[in-house]
Amino acid sequence: MIAGLTGGFAAFRAILAGREPPPGAIDTSFDGFWRSFLAIIFIVPAVILLGASQELGRPDLDAGVAAALVQLSLEWALYPLALVPFARVFDLGPRFVPFVATYNWLAPALTVPFIVVAVLHLAGVLSNEAVPFLYLLATAFAFLMRFRLARIVFKAGPLAAVASVVLDILVSLAVSAALDAVTR
Repeated sequence: MIAGLTGGFAAFRAILAGREPPPGAIDTSFDGFWRSFLAIIFIVPAVILLGASQELGRPDLDAGVAAALVQLSLEWALYPLALVPFARVFDLGPRFVPFVATYNWLAPALTVPFIVVAVLHLAGVLSNEAVPFLYLLATAFAFLMRFRLARIVFKAGPLAAVASVVLDILVSLAVSAALDAVTR
């Protein structure tokens, strides 16, 4: 698992620089594909921290964190499933496994800006007013990295890369809306 995490950060640095991840950084074998879903273990603490930061001072802190963990779990499973027909439409099937494995192992690196904002907020360094803007910047950066990931690893054209990010956003919005409907 640590090899996957270090490979994910190596892939992050390469994609940030506009290059392919180093050979062997991400295990794209059948087993490596399935093991990449374990990267969620490294994201859960960040989600708890983010939830605590967002729910700071609210009486329903535990419920907010629990909802964030359920949303993460559903998105983690549903996005790759939604990618299957997408990959077929854009003729990206042969790159599906490398893309999903890299996407999964890249996710812990993409949580770092969110963690920094949450820690600074919980420490009282950042005001409640500054946090949403900084989270918006971190989200924009994550979307940019996912676009670059699609261009580099999926070898997708610009339209397909944008579509993969939009699909990611739509899955997230659909899960959020479904959870809102269930909890009301």
